[in-house]
Amino acid sequence: MSTGLDALPGLLDCMHCGLCLQACPTYTETSSETDSPRGRLFLMRAVAEDRLAVADAMPALERCVQCRACEPACPSKVPYSEILHEHMEIHAKASGQMSNWLGSSVRMKLAGKVLRFGRQSGLLKLAASLPNKRLRRAANMVPHKPKLYRPKPGAEFEAAGDQRGVVALHLGCVEAELFGHNIQDSIATLTAEGFKVVCPPQLGCCGAAAAHDGDSQAGRESGQQSLAQLQGFDAIIVPAAGCAAFLGSLDSNAGVVDPMIFLARAGLRGSLKAVKRAVVYATPCHRQNVIGDAEEMRTAMLAIPGLELLESEESEMCCGAGGSAFLREPELTDAIGQRKAKFLQQTGATQVVSGNPGCAMQLEAKLRERDAKMQIVHPISLLRESLGV
Repeated sequence: MSTGLDALPGLLDCMHCGLCLQACPTYTETSSETDSPRGRLFLMRAVAEDRLAVADAMPALERCVQCRACEPACPSKVPYSEILHEHMEIHAKASGQMSNWLGSSVRMKLAGKVLRFGRQSGLLKLAASLPNKRLRRAANMVPHKPKLYRPKPGAEFEAAGDQRGVVALHLGCVEAELFGHNIQDSIATLTAEGFKVVCPPQLGCCGAAAAHDGDSQAGRESGQQSLAQLQGFDAIIVPAAGCAAFLGSLDSNAGVVDPMIFLARAGLRGSLKAVKRAVVYATPCHRQNVIGDAEEMRTAMLAIPGLELLESEESEMCCGAGGSAFLREPELTDAIGQRKAKFLQQTGATQVVSGNPGCAMQLEAKLRERDAKMQIVHPISLLRESLGV
């Protein structure tokens, strides 16, 4: 395997213009050049040219939250994420912090059971009061009301009325174990709108966790297997934006789509009731910077009568939950999350809308620390409420 510049195509395209700096959450927080995309590209180039030891570059690279906000900001279209993943695959040992748990169905279900019990029994509340920062942070990240919902492999949910199509539903790992209500809301809304929903046998994790952990090859293999399990339907419905972005990047023609956007494109046949409240959309980075349909999601939400969609300051900035940096760099990602939560709270909204479990966990934790009484909801939950199904 080559370890030089030829292994990192696009690296030399960086003009060091600095337009990526203000889009980067780690640079915004620290103002350190090595915490910027430009700085990290410079470090990777120095390693490739044997001017810098891998160990000296790695701390700065591991602080990247992998939000990819630098990519749409870059006039040269430098493929930052591809370069970073290739560099990590060549030089870094996969951490396994997330993928060891999420990649195994047995361990994932065990972890989900332990976390739900910890929250329901009050043990996590106790852990959150202890002086150990890592333990306190981990305890705070678990949703206040975690819910398990994982239909049996092959489960089918019939469409109401005339059937308009058949879709496959990707359950995911964290989504099914802690945010099962999003799965339920997706099924209820899709079937009410005339779509049969099938939950094919599928892997515990789509592969995104392995990719974030530095094992891009294992991530791609899991992702391709996941797509193969979900093929043969009118669409692949993925409620978690991170999973949707990862699977969609492997095959842009696979039909991977969020349930809210799928129904907006298909056209709603049910009548919508007013949902009179002010909400703020915390756009997942995956949707803003990778999938590119954040505005389409906003338009779909604005179709709900009575819903007031507020905008926060730095609305497109990452919340700090991207990749696995929140496990490696808790202080930095905490600071990023607190900044995000402050701006969300200032809007005065009663709910924060987010379609990604990692973001939802981070935002709920940071808002809770600020004593903000703001509920986190998935867009599809608002649509289900409006349809009254």
